[in-house]
Amino acid sequence: MIHTPLETAILNARGLAFGLGALTIIQDLLKKGEEAALGVQDRDLPHDVRTQALEDARSVNTSLMLCAIAQEAAGISA
Repeated sequence: MIHTPLETAILNARGLAFGLGALTIIQDLLKKGEEAALGVQDRDLPHDVRTQALEDARSVNTSLMLCAIAQEAAGISA
């Protein structure tokens, strides 16, 4: 399908918006993952808090994996 220059610009703008949104989500997930890792490693915290931190860390890892799969499907890879 042949796009007009305006249609191409709109598609590029949408792609940029998607990329910026994904970047924000990934940055938030990385921050949460770092915080969860600290909670898991802090032996002064109660066991239930450390357990929740471990669950949070696993959830973050799963979310990051899904983001990577979505980006790969969109043709973005490292």
